[in-house]
Amino acid sequence: MSRHTPDAEQYDEALTALTRRKFAAIKAALVARAPQTTKLLFDALAEYVADDQALTDLMVKTAAGKNELAAVLDHLIHIEAEEWAKAEAARIERARPAADAEARVERATWDRQFA
Repeated sequence: MSRHTPDAEQYDEALTALTRRKFAAIKAALVARAPQTTKLLFDALAEYVADDQALTDLMVKTAAGKNELAAVLDHLIHIEAEEWAKAEAARIERARPAADAEARVERATWDRQFA
């Protein structure tokens, strides 16, 4: 038996899709050198390498020929994308009751006028 309800699964799928879109947008903004995005990721990277172990791992893996900085950046971008996606999903959820109420009012008005 699934531990998720269909609504929870739909929400998870929608959140995953939204996270992917946010990830692509953030990465594109970084490539385009968008100042706010660059600053956001610069700060996240600075916090990441402030950890001596993380910096050591980055240096060792890079020295071994891996493109570890790209992997770290992707990880940091994914974290930001998830946060942005959750914030947008929350905004959508908050707006839904108002939109549903408006639709009910419009239907009731239509029914009264043409019933």
